[in-house]
Amino acid sequence: ALKLALATKSKIARNLIFSRKSYFYPDLSKNYQISQYELPLAEKGHLTLSDGKEVGLTRIHPEEDPASLVHPAGLATSKYVLIDYNRSGNPLVELVTEPELHSPGEARNFMKQLITILEYLEIFDSDECIIKADANVSIKESNYQRVEVKNITGFKEIERALRYEVARQQKAVENRDTIQAETRSWDAASGTSQSLRLKETEEEYGYIIDPDLVQIELTKDWIKEIESNMPELAHEKSKK
Repeated sequence: ALKLALATKSKIARNLIFSRKSYFYPDLSKNYQISQYELPLAEKGHLTLSDGKEVGLTRIHPEEDPASLVHPAGLATSKYVLIDYNRSGNPLVELVTEPELHSPGEARNFMKQLITILEYLEIFDSDECIIKADANVSIKESNYQRVEVKNITGFKEIERALRYEVARQQKAVENRDTIQAETRSWDAASGTSQSLRLKETEEEYGYIIDPDLVQIELTKDWIKEIESNMPELAHEKSKK
């Protein structure tokens, strides 16, 4: 996570402090997720697209992965859900962008540049690791009412899901339907998104500093040591 923060020129926190994100759902059997909220590891970085556009990064932080929910007959028609706890508790790095991506093509470009950085840093193995995207989509015609589409996997699927969601919202506006702040799930097989639940607010998660996990000081010497072992990145190579 620190390597990614350094590669994106982010502002790094002095201490690593974990929070509890509380919610009741089958994918987290202990009813809270170890994450970061109040004080993320890194803030205010940026990532450059292939056309030179800089996309601001709100934050980068480590957290734990929840379990995987499996709908055997598809999200819309399954009569029951299977829960795969094998990945529950695995560490992951979450990266949040500013709302500065203006098209599905830009979102796919962003993911390409991100995975290039991850591979150069040697912190991502495409044979073992996965990248998942939660996309927040809004259009001008609805006064930018935000809808989240969760758990999109694969570059092509990200662009495909975004194109579908933009078209769905535009059609809803044409039909004078109300676009709600909601969370939707992408079904790659049918090429559609399905409503999961109305969007929670940050307050509903009841974030607290985790009382069981001690603060970890991120010393300047440790950060410099990591920085000294950083490889030359792709954009630096091409510029040279």
